[in-house]
Amino acid sequence: MKELKNILKPLKIKIILEAYIKRFFITASICLGISIAVEIFSKFKQFNYQNVIYIILFIISFIAPIFIVIFKDKIDYCKTAKKCDALGYNERFITAYEILSKNDDINKIEKLAVEDAFLSVKNTNITKQYKVTLPKKMIIVFSVLVIAIVSVGFIKPYGKENFEIYIQKELEEIKKIEKEAEKNNNINKEQLKNVKSEIKELNEQLKKSVTKEDAKKALEKTEQELKKLEKDSLNKDISKLADELSKNEAGKNLAEALKNGNNENIQNAFNEFKQNIQSMDNESIKELSAELQKLIEQMASEDMKNVVNNMANNISNLSESDIKNIVSTLSQYSQEGKEIRNMIKNMNNQISNGKSDIQNSENENQLSESSGNGSEEGSGNNKGSGNQNGNGGNGNGASGGNGRGFGAGDHKEIYTRDAINKGSEDIKTNGVQNENGNINLSNESTIGSGGQSVPYTEVYNEYRQEALESMEKNNIPYGMRDMVTEYFSSLEE
Repeated sequence: MKELKNILKPLKIKIILEAYIKRFFITASICLGISIAVEIFSKFKQFNYQNVIYIILFIISFIAPIFIVIFKDKIDYCKTAKKCDALGYNERFITAYEILSKNDDINKIEKLAVEDAFLSVKNTNITKQYKVTLPKKMIIVFSVLVIAIVSVGFIKPYGKENFEIYIQKELEEIKKIEKEAEKNNNINKEQLKNVKSEIKELNEQLKKSVTKEDAKKALEKTEQELKKLEKDSLNKDISKLADELSKNEAGKNLAEALKNGNNENIQNAFNEFKQNIQSMDNESIKELSAELQKLIEQMASEDMKNVVNNMANNISNLSESDIKNIVSTLSQYSQEGKEIRNMIKNMNNQISNGKSDIQNSENENQLSESSGNGSEEGSGNNKGSGNQNGNGGNGNGASGGNGRGFGAGDHKEIYTRDAINKGSEDIKTNGVQNENGNINLSNESTIGSGGQSVPYTEVYNEYRQEALESMEKNNIPYGMRDMVTEYFSSLEE
């Protein structure tokens, strides 16, 4: 049996290869069909993981035929012997295989039959005699499907909006920033690699985007991911110290200066921090000192441990030399990753501009319709008196025109946010219809406890500071920051 297997082994390998080719074209055609369906679906609705699906189908088209050949076709020596006999050996090899497969001893006639099979191929290469048959029909089907999926790929998605022209300039600028960064030896290569990966992902998502809204979402996602990389590039010790200082009103500007890495700003912010400490009460100073004391063990650098320790133990009594050493160390460590942060900020500025350009293009028609001149006029008087059950009040006026804008009126006083917790309100409405068909209404209501009425200017700065801090702590798009800042600026006018 061993000699027979040695004769049939090369032919068996060739038959397995033939079976694999046949199964490959069948499986690959099925996978191509699925890919075409996915591609057509993507023309109507964008979805994630489209490329992942293509990769999985590509792998399946090569791996699945192997399992089919092994577990379904099962090319063994018996099938190989039959294929060999089909070359003109008149069942010599299948007969020899069946004789040698028996456990009993073979007789003389059977021995002669086996020897005859061996002699028939003694001077012949049966492997060369066997010609691999290609599945011509499946190859044609496969070729048609390949042409089909390539053609579908060139078809524009349904409802495709032409947003590329609005962001082309920004994408080119990002590419320039990236190339300049590659030449900068001060930028960490691993961090740069991560940034480039996000930009590559952005370009891929933009290619798949159908509508302007899809494009804005892709830009927004990249903006947030870059912001995370920007934060991660900050020295860990500086980041921890900045986070702790930002919790206290006295250290917020210093925390911001540390994150920005500007030496001059750090010096000025630290001087301001020292002045703020001097105006704090002893209890607040002790609390801040205790929090800084906890931070010492979290510092990885010995230099930063010394800085935090010095700030914690001598927070209200720092000498000029102490301040100089502290500022010098903070400036040094805050410079780490500054180049990559500047690069990311520049990229995010371009992304923000791109989003604005797309938004402006969407609003072109709306702007032309909504623009106009408006005027308002009105007069009225209001008088009344009331207690808890309040009543009275009348007025009249007229207005006309159209326009839009935002701003603030004459707010001399407003209620504090304690008014949010006001109690329930009971309202009673009575109506009596007169002979002319008009209805006179009288209202009685009780309001809950209002908040404290305070001057507008006292709470404005507090609310503004909270909004700006919230933007720093959360992933707020750069474009939205400008809008919030502009809003509060309008309130100052």
